[in-house]
Amino acid sequence: MFGGFQPPPASAEDIKAAEVEAGFTIQRAVFSAAALYISPFVIDAVWKFF
Repeated sequence: MFGGFQPPPASAEDIKAAEVEAGFTIQRAVFSAAALYISPFVIDAVWKFF
């Protein structure tokens, strides 16, 4: 019934590349969240310094 086109199975290299890209994306998201969390404190500290 739904047996249309099926993509070819991914190779081991494709899977490894996708895992590396996913890991980098997660690291970037965590860093961005931490930077957004810390930024008000940094702005306040700089504002008080000057």
